[in-house]
Amino acid sequence: EIYGTPNKEIKNYSFTIVSSAVGYSSIETEFTINIFYDIVFNHQSLPIGKIGDSYVAKIDSASSKYPVTYSLLSSSRLPYGLSMTESGYIYGIPSEAISNLDFVVIATTDFALPVERTLTITIGLNYNSISANNGMVGREYELNVATAQGSNSIKYSLAKGSILPEGLSISEDGIISGTPTEAGEFEVTLVASADNCYEDKTVIKFTIFEEQKVITPLVISIFVGGSVALVLTA
Repeated sequence: EIYGTPNKEIKNYSFTIVSSAVGYSSIETEFTINIFYDIVFNHQSLPIGKIGDSYVAKIDSASSKYPVTYSLLSSSRLPYGLSMTESGYIYGIPSEAISNLDFVVIATTDFALPVERTLTITIGLNYNSISANNGMVGREYELNVATAQGSNSIKYSLAKGSILPEGLSISEDGIISGTPTEAGEFEVTLVASADNCYEDKTVIKFTIFEEQKVITPLVISIFVGGSVALVLTA
């Protein structure tokens, strides 16, 4: 029996044990022993990214006696467009929207056995900003807000608590249209969503002006020596 508490790391340390007994020849047996540290690799949540936007996150949840390096298991992958460095940085511009993609990271260091952990990453839709045109009460209004990317089946809607001016509505394919019946300044949050994709939001601001009253030119003919009395009303 070999026992005790090792206080120093070592790799491939060889030693020989001699077995003997009365009446028998001694037998020598060579053994090899490794004394390793543990790698503590805790669970870590990664930030959610957006397709087409720069993404940077750092895996830093593994620790040991010596510096830890990271690599991907050969059968794992990151979202297309992303890479991982040995120091644990995941970076790049993702070119696909994908939800809850599991991948396996291997943490390695000197004098320790490699440890694997499964991490999860999500790259969501990207709802591009919109410059909304203003409108006028009583006049037809239309605005295309279908600017999100990441899926071929994106649907558009209002965020909870957001409302459009009376007379306007939004279709699932991203068209705000109608004839507004109220004036004012409006700030509306829109949602882009698709099956199996993390949604995104954007905010539009626009003004609906009061209906302009048309004033008809008044032509007055006055005869010399005549008297005229006019009453003008708005």
